[in-house]
Amino acid sequence: MRHLSVALILLLLCSPCFSKMRHLERKEESKRNEYLVDKAKEVIIAFGPDYYRDYKEPIISDINSFKETFKDDPVLKNKKLYGRKYYTVTFLYDPSLENLRYNYSAKVDIWADNGQPKEVCFGSSYGHNFYVVSYKDWLKKGIKENDIIPYIATEK
Repeated sequence: MRHLSVALILLLLCSPCFSKMRHLERKEESKRNEYLVDKAKEVIIAFGPDYYRDYKEPIISDINSFKETFKDDPVLKNKKLYGRKYYTVTFLYDPSLENLRYNYSAKVDIWADNGQPKEVCFGSSYGHNFYVVSYKDWLKKGIKENDIIPYIATEK
């Protein structure tokens, strides 16, 4: 019985440490931002390497909340994502050098509760979300050539 009590106390003492590591909201801002930029870069290079830009500082949004904008989508309904918080990391490009459909080369949404990507969108308007197949699972199964978003610029 004494071992069980000691184990429970240790578990309670360690719990804040583990949740602090997982929940991005609880991380020190500089460490959180470094993690967000690194993870976003990793996702962009995996799914759209031609959209990665490092000559401008990425913009990290304040925390957002997943809204009920896709009420009729059974996948999103079943996932119970509404109200879940996430950060957005946006990589800008120089419009004097290229022209894309949107004013960013790429942006990645990252869940605040587990630090994993929610979705990646590219300036061409294409991208991937990780609602059905998580980013980790996608990496495990391997990213195929046809999963990579080709670079598509628009006319100036």
